Amino acid sequence: MRLLFCALVLMLAACNAPGPLMRGMPAQQVTVNGDTYDVRRNGPYMQAIRRNLRGLPRISEIAAGAEAAMEQVSGCDVAWLTGDVAVMVGGLSCDGEKPPKRPAQRGPDIYDCAVSTVPGPVTLDCTRL
Repeated sequence: MRLLFCALVLMLAACNAPGPLMRGMPAQQVTVNGDTYDVRRNGPYMQAIRRNLRGLPRISEIAAGAEAAMEQVSGCDVAWLTGDVAVMVGGLSCDGEKPPKRPAQRGPDIYDCAVSTVPGPVTLDCTRL
């Protein structure tokens, strides 16, 4: 039972842990449109980890908030974003410099979906991003 409790505590502690690219980089906490992000920078790359819970977040809204948080912390333009509703990684273009290469996309295609509010069966309206 103790082992299970320790494993659970470790998993929860890792919920906002940075990925390998950002390990050891200090985080700045930024709030944009009600969402709070831990934003880290490593050279021309940035990472925004969303800290708050949100029911059915739309990736387009989260991406816009993460981009704004990255630009606020760095003072640079975000040239590209990739990620999901929890973690976004961006490439910076500072003072007209060429942005870094986007990492190879792994995993499934990403869709932005809205749930129907019409009474009756639940339907999704999805757009491939």
